[in-house]
Amino acid sequence: MHLSTEEVYNLIKLKNPKIGIATIYRTLLIFEEIGLVYKHNFDDGYLRYEILSPYSNEVHQHHHLLCKQCDKIIEVKEDLMNSLEEIIEKQYNFEIQNHDVKFTGICSQCRDKENKNGNKET
Repeated sequence: MHLSTEEVYNLIKLKNPKIGIATIYRTLLIFEEIGLVYKHNFDDGYLRYEILSPYSNEVHQHHHLLCKQCDKIIEVKEDLMNSLEEIIEKQYNFEIQNHDVKFTGICSQCRDKENKNGNKET
């Protein structure tokens, strides 16, 4: 799940109505610093946070598919960049520690809606 600060605030406010949004901002910053959450920028005007598993040895982040119509964020679990990273590291003598890949397009549900409405683009 990829929640904005405001979405986290609204969820926590249900349990603790007296909490302030500044507390949420500070807490998310601390969680990011200690590696409990990862901050994403999906170019939608919000910073979004994802909880990192303490049991994961994964160094790289997974990839994301961003639907430009409904703003759905779909996680791609496979790390498809390993071979490309090896080429880049060798060619440029550069040690890659992480990467951030975002694919933008139209999800299957939005395409299905377009097809049913007869608005299919060619």
